[in-house]
Amino acid sequence: MELTRQEAESASGRIAADDELHAVHDPAISSGDEARARLRQLIRQRVAAAVGESALLPRWLNRAVGYSPPSGQKGAAWMDTAASIAAYRVTYDVTDPVDALGAPPRTDQRGQHAWYEDLREQLRALAL
Repeated sequence: MELTRQEAESASGRIAADDELHAVHDPAISSGDEARARLRQLIRQRVAAAVGESALLPRWLNRAVGYSPPSGQKGAAWMDTAASIAAYRVTYDVTDPVDALGAPPRTDQRGQHAWYEDLREQLRALAL
């Protein structure tokens, strides 16, 4: 019974420490998420304007998603993916002129790695 009490106290302490970390870091995380969403929104508007004007898109974007959005729902997915890729490139300073995502990030770069993998999945879905 004593071991269970010690385990419960230890767990309680870890939960309290976790709650404190959330209280400190959650506002910054939320702010970062909002900034990322706003960046994607702004870039999506720019991509839509460029497509509407039949402007030449960067080679890395053409290779990743094609030269123009398809019609219908696939077109919306194309625009979202194109904007997300551009936001990723801006955020992580990807400058490869051909490969839209650049070199894969290290797995210990958790945020970048997760976004990279999400974009790869979006690209696979577009190719279907």
